Amino acid sequence: MSQYTDPTSRWLTPETGTVTYRRVTGPWLNMMRGLWIVAFLLMFGLTIGGASPRYNQLIQLAGQFKEALFDASNVTPTTYAGYMIGVAGLLLAIYTIVGIAIYWRKQDDWVALLVSLMSLSIATSASDFPDALALLSPHLVILVDLVRSLSQGLPIIVLFVFPGGTAQPPWTRWLALFCMIWTLLRPFLYNTPLHPNAWPGMVVAIWFLAWLGGGVAAQIYRYKRIAGPAQKQQTKWVVFGGIVGSAVFIATLVVQAAVPAVKEVDTLSWLLWKPVEYSAFVLAMLPFPVALAVSISRYRLWDIDFLINRSLVYGALTVFLFVLFVGSLFSIPMLFQHISGGGQSALAVGASAMAFGMMFVPTRRALQRFVDRRFFGIQINYQQAEEKRARSIPLGAVSGRTHFGDYTGLEPIGRGGMAEVYKARHPTLNRTVAIKVLPAMMAKDPSFQHRFEREAHAIATLRHPNIVQLFDFNEAEGTYYMVMEYISGPSLAEYMHEVGPLPILEVRDLLTDIASALDYAHQMGIVHRDVKPSNILLQPSTSPGGPKQRPVLTDFGIAKIVGGATVLTASNIVGTFDFIAPEQIRDSAEVDARTDVYALGVMAYQMLTGKLPFMASNTAALLIAHLQQPAPDPSTLRPDLPESISRVILKALEKEPDNRFNSAGMMVEALLNG
Repeated sequence: MSQYTDPTSRWLTPETGTVTYRRVTGPWLNMMRGLWIVAFLLMFGLTIGGASPRYNQLIQLAGQFKEALFDASNVTPTTYAGYMIGVAGLLLAIYTIVGIAIYWRKQDDWVALLVSLMSLSIATSASDFPDALALLSPHLVILVDLVRSLSQGLPIIVLFVFPGGTAQPPWTRWLALFCMIWTLLRPFLYNTPLHPNAWPGMVVAIWFLAWLGGGVAAQIYRYKRIAGPAQKQQTKWVVFGGIVGSAVFIATLVVQAAVPAVKEVDTLSWLLWKPVEYSAFVLAMLPFPVALAVSISRYRLWDIDFLINRSLVYGALTVFLFVLFVGSLFSIPMLFQHISGGGQSALAVGASAMAFGMMFVPTRRALQRFVDRRFFGIQINYQQAEEKRARSIPLGAVSGRTHFGDYTGLEPIGRGGMAEVYKARHPTLNRTVAIKVLPAMMAKDPSFQHRFEREAHAIATLRHPNIVQLFDFNEAEGTYYMVMEYISGPSLAEYMHEVGPLPILEVRDLLTDIASALDYAHQMGIVHRDVKPSNILLQPSTSPGGPKQRPVLTDFGIAKIVGGATVLTASNIVGTFDFIAPEQIRDSAEVDARTDVYALGVMAYQMLTGKLPFMASNTAALLIAHLQQPAPDPSTLRPDLPESISRVILKALEKEPDNRFNSAGMMVEALLNG
């Protein structure tokens, strides 16, 4: 075996060195590939071979209790068998796909191969298909029990060695070795007092719980003392998913110990118990393989949190709807039978479907908000913010006109999230100005009017060469408007889109002026809260020997203004999600100058690399990344970038404000001295 460096950890742990993982090479690699293929063919064969016998057994068993169990709900033995096979098949398909995907991507990682086999064995064992085959052919009992033993033993072994491949603390390798030996030896103890089937149910639960506790303790030790940020992120949700699944498994053992009748195959108790056991396993175990696959592959690693977010939402929603479905399966047909005197089963099913359809969206939104707040600390209502931004802005009262009040020569030059901007001629200053207009329809919305007034109040107190100057703020003809300095150049966003990553010296010059503007605003008690390239306009400069353009900070629409005993802010207005600081996500009211430093760090990252540090197709995933994901080292995207500059940017992007620069000027000073 050899070692390789995890690229996601190289820059994450500079104080402790790189994080290494065990890699299989040469003959060992071929041997492990061969063992995996043999194990896969064994499990696949047992599963396919046992599916049909299992279905026939369930139909036969359900038919024995048809009158006692199914007449009242119109559920036939075929429906019962189909449900059981369908649930088992769903779990089997997901775990098998995950197992194959892990093997395909990480054949040279022995821990990944171990986890892949674990996934396959859990799927095969949970389906109960091999057990049906073993009843028809007793010679297969040892092979079937081997699969069941692997499904219980491999998760424990994985807990001791995941994700790096070495047991921590080191002495736990003996526990992992013993567990492996016991897992392989157990099938040969079948029909002896040493086999778990001969133990009382409570003893089996305690035995499994003790091993599970040891593995979890080893993971906690690794998490606190050894793992770097990448390994921690790999571990936390995988362990969480494993604990949930194991808890359900232990709960089923406890039930079996408390009610031995449910273990008696081909009885009414067993028949009633099996759907409950299957459903519990599916609901508890479905989030785990998805998180496991993403974590093992270390591809889009940080999407684990988003996947868990959605798994929790849809898992809870599934449980809720499943309970409603089971209840309606019995209650609604009985209600229709009572009202109509019989029949109407189709109408009953239609009523149930309509009820579920009406409840799905509001229930999902409520659950998603709960999970966002309780599990991830996302306090802002990003769904509401997205809906507001998606609204089409109606044309303003001055659209299509050439004059507005005393201003002439109106020419539209831009349209933003809440206003239109026109170029015009000022009647007394005899200069070109920019007029920002709030459309009348939006002025009726208090939040937009409040934001427009906030921007005017903010700019009116500021006099700085790198902050847009306000000349007038008023209301005329039912239209709110601001008259500001006209900047003839493009926005920084448009400029970067045209030229790509900027030269380091140019970035330093631009950031120096922008930081000066931010520090001045902060000294005046104003936090911008929406620093981004599209809010930086570039005024071409005519000064010989100086910078070719002067950056001008604009759009103070969501600024936090603190003056005396008054705080002017709005908790329901948030910044742009690509540049939003973690504290804005947790509580948009708790911000200070370091919030703008974070956004400036994101902007500097984009200016130097041409890419954002955090990107996701879904808003929730993006917000979770801002909250938890360490920013990738910008030098990996731009090799000529000095390490000192990378350190400055990463410091500006720290999750906790106390770990960032206290001011934008301090950040730029560090860049200049780097």
